[in-house]
Amino acid sequence: MKKKHPTIAALAKLTKKEQQQLRKRTEKQTAPLKRLLDDKLPPKLQDTLRGAFLHAFEAVFSHGGAIIDKSFSVEKRQTEYQVHRYTAALQPTKKNLRAFSRKAQQIRRGNTVLSGTAGFAMGLFGIGLPDIPVFVGFLLKNVYETALANGFGYKTPGEQYFILLLIEAALSCGSAAETSEALVNAWIEAHCSIPAAKQTPQVFREQLKQTAYTLADAVLYVKFIQGIPIVGAAGGISDAVCVSQIGSYAALKYERRRLTQITPKTTEKQ
Repeated sequence: MKKKHPTIAALAKLTKKEQQQLRKRTEKQTAPLKRLLDDKLPPKLQDTLRGAFLHAFEAVFSHGGAIIDKSFSVEKRQTEYQVHRYTAALQPTKKNLRAFSRKAQQIRRGNTVLSGTAGFAMGLFGIGLPDIPVFVGFLLKNVYETALANGFGYKTPGEQYFILLLIEAALSCGSAAETSEALVNAWIEAHCSIPAAKQTPQVFREQLKQTAYTLADAVLYVKFIQGIPIVGAAGGISDAVCVSQIGSYAALKYERRRLTQITPKTTEKQ
């Protein structure tokens, strides 16, 4: 029996992880916190939160994420990728191919801790809505570093559109999770051998809004708690949970992009 090419084996293993994650999202039940607080939320809180997240995303993308860029070394991440790429090309063993995902995991853990610490501190003082730009900053920082760890950029409209798709898909549940998963994978297949295409302003704007609303709805109840001094510390920690969830999903999809580009097509069909 012919041994599978290492990248094909890695892609098959990755697919199983993706399917497991998707199954969890499609089977996700209503959170106890939602049932507990449903009748206690201020009527306009959801609209206010959606607007705040939309504004936060607009601010980051319109200004090119200059502040986020200063929070980590782009050159370091690019160098690490080049080293891992060279090693994996020279010896495509399981260990060398896993170097990319191990780095992405380290990045996710570090940003999760930072986000949780910031969210806890703000929640301790009852800072809810003002925490949103900081939260979005940590979230995007995590995704940006994950992209670089796999050899991809994050500043072009096409890459930013992909990031918005990732965030929405990571937070979707039920039938919406299956739909968003299919969209992400279709985008990857379409761009596996060509640069990310520029999205029309209208399409980009619609996805920006959709992603911001999905994120706002996902953290609606914990942001409500975060606005309460002392008790809000628990809500603040949820920032870390969300950053980790999105980071974990992003790591899988950037790994898929990378493996899809280097996997031999002729061998894959055998």
